[in-house]
Amino acid sequence: MMKKLIYILVVILLTIGLPGSVSAQDSEQGVIEGQVVNETEGGGSVAGLYVALVAQVEGEVREVQTGQTDDEGKFRFTDISVTQSYLVRVCYMQVDYYYPVNFSTGETEKSIEVPVSDTTTSDQSIRVYLLHVILHAEDGYFSVTEVMWLLNEGDKTYVGSDETNFGGVQGTLVFTLPEGATDFGVPEESVGDYFIVDDNTVTNTLVFPPGENEVIFSYNLDVPSSGDLVINLPVDYPTDTVHVLVQGEDIEVASTRLSPADPIITDTGGEFIHFVGDSLSRGDTVDIRISSLSGGNSPSLIIFGAIAVVVIIGFVTYYLMRKRAQAL
Repeated sequence: MMKKLIYILVVILLTIGLPGSVSAQDSEQGVIEGQVVNETEGGGSVAGLYVALVAQVEGEVREVQTGQTDDEGKFRFTDISVTQSYLVRVCYMQVDYYYPVNFSTGETEKSIEVPVSDTTTSDQSIRVYLLHVILHAEDGYFSVTEVMWLLNEGDKTYVGSDETNFGGVQGTLVFTLPEGATDFGVPEESVGDYFIVDDNTVTNTLVFPPGENEVIFSYNLDVPSSGDLVINLPVDYPTDTVHVLVQGEDIEVASTRLSPADPIITDTGGEFIHFVGDSLSRGDTVDIRISSLSGGNSPSLIIFGAIAVVVIIGFVTYYLMRKRAQAL
């Protein structure tokens, strides 16, 4: 968990900045009051939970204060520097929950609520509400990037099950790659959060609390000598909408499960053949048939263009989903 803790802290540093360590004599002191709230209906008690206040001190991530919640789940940290940024860490049912705290100018007291949830081994409340599959023609193969936004619609944290435990490694979200996929990759900061089960299966090892989660991974698919590539994408979780974007000149794309849509042209001049599908069920297969391959040009520009396309297409849906989740 320390790797995840450091990563979360780094994100906060990049977003709001964090000064070096400040001594108690040189900074104004403040108070953080909080309450742990169990958002699971009929969930367990939040009394007596371990709570830690985490900060970066002299270049190291440390627990600067610790304590326990009272019978109502309340806790209090006093005599802390208001010039520091913090994470409040609460351990509930062997799952760590983090809440960022940053004092604004002139503030000396912060009041927070830290939501926790009971755990579940069922993934029936998890669905993908938006999936982008971006295929870019290279010399002899296609590079494929999948970007998906998932939602845990339940009121419990999904921690995986016996079926997602592989050789003693407890997985949570499990993804099935199409046959022939090679060179699986994820963003650098997420490398330690994935476990490759076999040639076609990978699992995420992070728990999934109620709310949203974004997953990005990539792989390559070789083009047969015939020049025709058939990709069968397994659907691991119910999926509301999928956009398939294929880059390449003088190629034809077809699918029995998806419908053609208007092509996408990016600011960099990249053009993507565009297919859309919706209401996909767990266990479905999305077929993508590509023929008359000719390879790609200016890969780096087109890849950046593809990312821009994902942001443009996904922004409205993502924003609406966030507003809906906040209203729950």
